[in-house]
Amino acid sequence: MIGSLEAIRGNFSASLQIERLSTAKSPDAWGLHTMAHAQIRLGDLAGADKTIDNALRMFPIVGLYDGLHGIIAVLRNDAAGAEQAIEKINQNRKAFGHFHHVEFDVACILATLGRKEEALTWLRSAVRDGYPCLPAVEGEPLFAPLRAEPDYQALIAELRGIRDHYRQVFEELRNSISSY
Repeated sequence: MIGSLEAIRGNFSASLQIERLSTAKSPDAWGLHTMAHAQIRLGDLAGADKTIDNALRMFPIVGLYDGLHGIIAVLRNDAAGAEQAIEKINQNRKAFGHFHHVEFDVACILATLGRKEEALTWLRSAVRDGYPCLPAVEGEPLFAPLRAEPDYQALIAELRGIRDHYRQVFEELRNSISSY
């Protein structure tokens, strides 16, 4: 989980280092996803491919990796491969616990392809389906093409409002607990 937090903070080098150590001791589907995510953001597409291939051998029924394949394809200027990954995701759409991360990955693919409206649709879905994470959305380098879009800015404002609300709730709880 700490590797995921470092990735959310944009510290992909630390995320990768943490996940390498963690998955060497006890491989798990999420840790390998996080590791490949970090490798991609650091430009190590070949390493990410290897991580994903290993993950698919160990966890063949986990649906986390098609979005990462699509991101790798689009970063290699393989629009057809990226489209194939999106098609596979749509065909095998699953309501599993981390599908919002796959939706986030599809938003990255579509943003990189310049399909901003579709990217924002997938991104809003990821946020509403369980990933309302302002630092991840705001800090995602592949969302650069979306940053000037009014719908992206509205989503960021919404996420800031959610963050501020929960910050206030936390402060109120902390104050009430510490007064005992």
